[in-house]
Amino acid sequence: TTNGVRGILNGTHTLTADVTISKDCTIKGQSENGVIINGNNNAYSVRYEGTGTLTVSNCTFTSNDVGIWNNSTGTVFAINCTFTSNTYGILNYDTGTVTATGCIFTSNDSAAYNLSTGTVTATNCTFSSNNYGAYNDTGTVTATNCTFTLNAMGICNNGTGTGTATGCTFTSNGYYDVYNSSGTVTLHCNTYTSG
Repeated sequence: TTNGVRGILNGTHTLTADVTISKDCTIKGQSENGVIINGNNNAYSVRYEGTGTLTVSNCTFTSNDVGIWNNSTGTVFAINCTFTSNTYGILNYDTGTVTATGCIFTSNDSAAYNLSTGTVTATNCTFSSNNYGAYNDTGTVTATNCTFTLNAMGICNNGTGTGTATGCTFTSNGYYDVYNSSGTVTLHCNTYTSG
């Protein structure tokens, strides 16, 4: 794709292949609940391959392998998006950066997955009924003012990476609100409530 702004009208948009983006691009949905990006339970995704910036706002991603996949060193912003019933809501695969603001993640296997040494930041997001809310390997995950409810794990720092949660609420998560393997996790002013 070329640089620019792409608007998407309300409706269900069913993917029949990956949507691959390699240039700076902004995708704006008409409304968060009205624009449905449906992978129809196939291995499709919106995949960013560039080194610049992709911004996606006001879209719902459902039944995809990956809702938004940052597959390079670039920067992805997800703003007021919903990710539901995907294998991965957001996948940061390389050394890039993903920032999610005001997003809802529900019933995904992994809501926000940081696979490599990149950075994932979530602010004012809701994670509910996912297997993993935020999963980190060797990179950095930061959650600020987020809500984690009824996930198997709220935040999973499973490698040697760094996780930080500030002002978050953890309620009735299954195994762990916050799990740390061999990395570093810092917790500030969070609220924990059992079911």
